[in-house]
Amino acid sequence: MSPTRRSAVVVAVLLLAALAMWTSAQLAWLRIAHPGFTAATTGGQLHPELTALAALALAAVAAVIATTGWSRGVVGALLAIAGAWPAWRCATALASSGRPVGPALGLVAGLLMLLAGVLTLAWAGRMAGLGVRYAAPGAPGHRRERPGDWWRALDGGEDPTDPAPSTDPGRER
Repeated sequence: MSPTRRSAVVVAVLLLAALAMWTSAQLAWLRIAHPGFTAATTGGQLHPELTALAALALAAVAAVIATTGWSRGVVGALLAIAGAWPAWRCATALASSGRPVGPALGLVAGLLMLLAGVLTLAWAGRMAGLGVRYAAPGAPGHRRERPGDWWRALDGGEDPTDPAPSTDPGRER
């Protein structure tokens, strides 16, 4: 599988997890019916962290794309932990309250987040990133992209064709 496809798979799983988590928080998890009175409690009221975890899954999309190497592995580990928590909470709610849709969807969302974290950990070094275009100017592999950058480099005394330009003005040429 190509690095771009790996990134796309993780992003798709995270987007599905965010949607499922947010939907689970909006659904009724508990209904109480008495003659003339019915009350419903949503998942977000019972477990307010569900909405925050949905936002976390969306933020993780940007974090997975923007990071590389070991920092992407840290993001993956945090995602796995963050996905295990709602999966466990929703599984216990599901076991104690029968089979409502809200906790079941929350369980699926937590498992999807957990899966995204595990995939990110496993593929940390083999996923596509933002690329050289977004790297800092001094970062290895940074190339000048516009003709004006080449002229500014020449004016600054650098060789724009040098693959590893030095910022040391006293460097031998």
